[in-house]
Amino acid sequence: MHAARFVGRFIVPFAFALALQAADEWPQGYIVEENSISPDQRYGIVLPSRETGADVEGEGENTNYFADLKANRLLGKIEGADYFQGQNHRGLDVTWSKNSKFAVVVYEGRFGFWSAVVFEIKDSRFTQTDIGSHIHKAIDSVIAKQTQHRDSGADASPLFRFEPGAKIRVYGTATTNPKQFEDVKTYYALFQGLFDVTSKKWIASAARPLSSDRYDKLERASSSYDSERFKVSPDGFQGLDGKAEEPQFSGNDMLFRSEESKLKYLDDHMNDVYQAVGFLLPPAHFAKVKEEQIEWLKKRDASSSIAEKSKLTEERTKVLDDLAW
Repeated sequence: MHAARFVGRFIVPFAFALALQAADEWPQGYIVEENSISPDQRYGIVLPSRETGADVEGEGENTNYFADLKANRLLGKIEGADYFQGQNHRGLDVTWSKNSKFAVVVYEGRFGFWSAVVFEIKDSRFTQTDIGSHIHKAIDSVIAKQTQHRDSGADASPLFRFEPGAKIRVYGTATTNPKQFEDVKTYYALFQGLFDVTSKKWIASAARPLSSDRYDKLERASSSYDSERFKVSPDGFQGLDGKAEEPQFSGNDMLFRSEESKLKYLDDHMNDVYQAVGFLLPPAHFAKVKEEQIEWLKKRDASSSIAEKSKLTEERTKVLDDLAW
């Protein structure tokens, strides 16, 4: 989620070595993390390569820098960052505003995030504002009330979306049992908030408990939704049992036996998103969405083409996706 919540959850970390040799300040053995590069290609995060980072892992020396890539110049250290390329059970994810003036930099742990920092860039200067601590605190407070243990916490995976006026909308679920062990009492929470970058304040912020059923529905609803990957390919099921689950995966593609089974998958996913919207929106707002959904279903069901029904379902899911924020 990250410009859209249901698109692009399969992120593969790439990196490339800097082509230019900078002044003495540029650290030897450092690379630019490609997923961190801004839309205008000017800014990015510079961090130790896999080999360099492994040499000093555990010593707290894996400094990360924010850099002006066009000028080939480091702008400053990222506070609290200790990460190198491809580090085991760690990750780096960056969500940029379209104008490349703001970014949310998230350092991920094995099951949830460690930190989330907002960057505001003005030419050769930038400011850092921690918002991750607030999210952690809000979620942990909800979990602690459920467990009745003050020090209880949960693993959270927030998503971020920039909105007009330098505002960031945040959405994230959390669980105390990320490995999904059976026979383990598990607690869940949901965080939603709106952060104003200019004032560096939360306009809205709330966390609440979730039931197991609602957590599962929200997780299914927020799974990857890239319809360009959906392919009808009977050949992809050759040699498989007739009851083999759909879709099957082939590289980045999701394969279906027929247009009918593809439509069923799309419809099931849309229903998950619709139910998520029903839980997330205020009742009065969702009542209007429900009326729109009923009228939309009439339009879709009137179509005689399965391909057209699939197309309409994809479009409606994206509309619902946007509402869920």
